[in-house]
Amino acid sequence: MENTIKTLALLKVTLDHHPNIQDYLDIFIPFLTALLKTRNITELKNIEKICSEFQKEYGLIIPHHPMLAIINKAIAFGYGTEVSKGEFVPVFDKINTDDFLKLTSEHEKKFQTLLAKYITFSSIKHGITLSEEEASNHFILLLDDHDLDIVFANDKGESILPPADKSMVDVNLAYDFVRTLYEQDLPTFQMVADIAFGHIIASTLLFSYDLPKSTNKARVNYYLDTGILFGLSGIDGDYEKTVYEEFVKLIKVNNGKVYVFNHTYDEFVNIVEACKYWIDSPSYDPYKANRTLVRFKSWGYHISDIDLFVAKFPKILNKYSIEKIDTPDPNVDNHHQMSDVDFQNTLIEIYKKNNPYFDEEQKEETIYLDVRSVSAIYKQRKGCYPRNIEECEFLFVTRNATLAYASKLFETNINPIDRFYIPTTVTDVFAGTIMWLNSPIKIDLQNISKKKLIANCYAALQPTKQLKKLYLVEVEKVEADKLLSGDEINLLKTSNVAEELLQGKTFGDPKKLTSQTPIEIMNEIKTREKTIARKELEATKENYEEKKKLEDIALAEKDEEIQRKQQEIDDRSSALDKAREEKRLLIASISKKVKKNANFVAWAMFAVFTIPVIILQLISSNVIKLSLNDSILNGGRIIFAIIILLNFLGNFNFMNIKDKAFNYLVKRELKSYGISFL
Repeated sequence: MENTIKTLALLKVTLDHHPNIQDYLDIFIPFLTALLKTRNITELKNIEKICSEFQKEYGLIIPHHPMLAIINKAIAFGYGTEVSKGEFVPVFDKINTDDFLKLTSEHEKKFQTLLAKYITFSSIKHGITLSEEEASNHFILLLDDHDLDIVFANDKGESILPPADKSMVDVNLAYDFVRTLYEQDLPTFQMVADIAFGHIIASTLLFSYDLPKSTNKARVNYYLDTGILFGLSGIDGDYEKTVYEEFVKLIKVNNGKVYVFNHTYDEFVNIVEACKYWIDSPSYDPYKANRTLVRFKSWGYHISDIDLFVAKFPKILNKYSIEKIDTPDPNVDNHHQMSDVDFQNTLIEIYKKNNPYFDEEQKEETIYLDVRSVSAIYKQRKGCYPRNIEECEFLFVTRNATLAYASKLFETNINPIDRFYIPTTVTDVFAGTIMWLNSPIKIDLQNISKKKLIANCYAALQPTKQLKKLYLVEVEKVEADKLLSGDEINLLKTSNVAEELLQGKTFGDPKKLTSQTPIEIMNEIKTREKTIARKELEATKENYEEKKKLEDIALAEKDEEIQRKQQEIDDRSSALDKAREEKRLLIASISKKVKKNANFVAWAMFAVFTIPVIILQLISSNVIKLSLNDSILNGGRIIFAIIILLNFLGNFNFMNIKDKAFNYLVKRELKSYGISFL
């Protein structure tokens, strides 16, 4: 098992290292040549032995004819030589496996890391202890269950994978690991994606090893199944929507035309519109609802939203140039009409073989429409068994692996053909891979397969309808025994948390469901609610403490700011007082100086003005004996008399004149310094 998984991932890595190979079977040449050396195989005629050794070394089951094709290519490359007529032996001198073995060694380390992470994941998250062999076996189960396994290793539809005991627990454990890697560890997830992609390539190549090269000229008419319409509409999630958008583009790149039968379109619309009767009903129960109704509920849809959804879907078809078309008239050209009844019986038989819980009555309408689609393609082919896509002209593409296999098996039983041909119905993965093989540069199949792997992981980790039904029965028993309250019963029936816990407790295995499961789920819901409440309380407390801490810091910063501003105010006030004092002292100094000068000038003016008047008066009074002209003396007398009169009437005297002169001079002088007179 471990060798198988390593080989699938190594196959993809080998493909990445050989981007310009002429034929995709060339990818297997390094595997074969390394096998010849390590197993010391000295002759090439025993194909069955080489197939057996290849399986032991690499874990892959390669049928006789594909192995023969690989050996012939190795011989053509010079790795084998003819020793006698029709017998070839390896030429070991020409076989250089150094690069391949180095690549293998590097890959081995990555793979061991992957297994170690898976074993640790299983132990820590789910308490399940796995050996390396068991861990590797889980990936085989994942690929076997995964719809990437919808490509056939041979005409019987057998897988290239070794057989493994299937357990829902093991499968879902692997899916949970892949989902967790995608969400938390993308580098390791890429390793799983490489394994899945390697499986696609190996399965398709070994099934269609003699597939003629495409000319890419003829137009093929592709008819899409209902499941692909759901993917394109977005009902199955964003990953699925992206996958099928790219798939339709892929068809266009290969010169294809895309159709949908009217009855297929009507089936899609009927499923969607049927949701209107339950979407707003108080009796809605997710465990009874189909995936479309559950999706609409999760989107918060109401009846009007569903009507709008249906009204918009034709625009989606127009966006991708998908035309609706009728099936051929069953009453015309009956020669190429297959037996619908026989095919329906074949399909039902395979369904029952694969699923012991299959409900034929419940699926009656779906089976009828599937048979009608396959029959329409078969009739349009007119008995043609095409070897390549272009020869098909008509092809029905589905997500339903059982439908594709039933179509292949039924056609082979009708007309056994000992060569590869493309049946009327194939899976989207198979069709996409064949187109990629014909034009790998134009199509990013690796990205499509990765997105499909992600989408299937999320889809697989949902409880099956059968598990939901059985669970609901147990819930109703608990309700009848009144072991839980009405609100608790309703929670068990409608809660998404209950659905998640149901899957986690059973891993999708109905056998793990017991009468105690509903009560255990209810207890876990309560525990989860308490945990959530406690975490919310702790978070609230932490938020409060953090908020208080921030407020304290803000308050301290505000106090510091106030203190800083107060200090600035004090500093400015001190500086202002200092400036005022300096100004006062300056003014005082200037005033003193100015007053001194003004006082001198005023006294000088006083002296100049009064002394002559006084002398004249003294002369006039003969106090001073001096002979002057009478006119001068009379003038002096008049001036003196006027001064005495003014002094009597207006308190005018020489000292007032002196003071006014003084004030005037001081004011004028201070103004020249820019100082107001004080």
